[in-house]
Amino acid sequence: MYRTGIRDNDEIKKGNEKVLKARLSDAAFFYEEDRKHDFNYWIDKLKGVIFFSNLGSMYDKALRLKKVSAYIAGLPGGSGLYEKDEVSSYLAAASMLCKCDLVTNMVVEFPALQGVVGRQYAMEKGEKSEVSKAIFEHYFPRFAADILPSTDVGLILSIADKIDTITGMFLAGKMPSGSEDPFALRRKASGIVLSILKGKYDFDLTDLISYNQNLYQKSFDFRGINDLKISAEIKDFIIA
Repeated sequence: MYRTGIRDNDEIKKGNEKVLKARLSDAAFFYEEDRKHDFNYWIDKLKGVIFFSNLGSMYDKALRLKKVSAYIAGLPGGSGLYEKDEVSSYLAAASMLCKCDLVTNMVVEFPALQGVVGRQYAMEKGEKSEVSKAIFEHYFPRFAADILPSTDVGLILSIADKIDTITGMFLAGKMPSGSEDPFALRRKASGIVLSILKGKYDFDLTDLISYNQNLYQKSFDFRGINDLKISAEIKDFIIA
């Protein structure tokens, strides 16, 4: 019986090694395929990926992130960050590139690598370190007690991404209800507050929400929605 156990363990080990080898071979193949393309190719592919029903594509979201992050940096409480040319250019680049890895072969096959792949490909294609780092860190915090973005570019992009998602979901009527929070909006709200505190930003959250809300309403039909009511609900939700 003891020897049989050893043989069984050996078979399990060999089986696991075979599976792992196959997955690593897949990863190498997908990586080489991805290397054939540039970011312009992936940006264009984002047009075919739905962000959420009636809220446009991931390309539309990237365009909003570019505007919202610039708006945050330009607010008086943003310490005039947007007046610094390097911050301006880093934000513009990172906001358009931060979702590109979602359409790469690597992330389609290995979803847990989103952000990681984006950072790596940005580095390989010569993007500034501030841009590649923000691509990775804009997802932070990903869970309770997670770290926060380490730069102003990362913090601002993280705030923009999360507030855009929350605003869009509220406009689409997908607010959390009771213990139900399928889009993790509460975690995103907490991340916004923590990032604002870390960056020591002191801007009017109402202005930011209204600006983001207006971007949605310029592109999509939300007739019948009380703008001021939704804006107040979003602010209350974030700071609750």
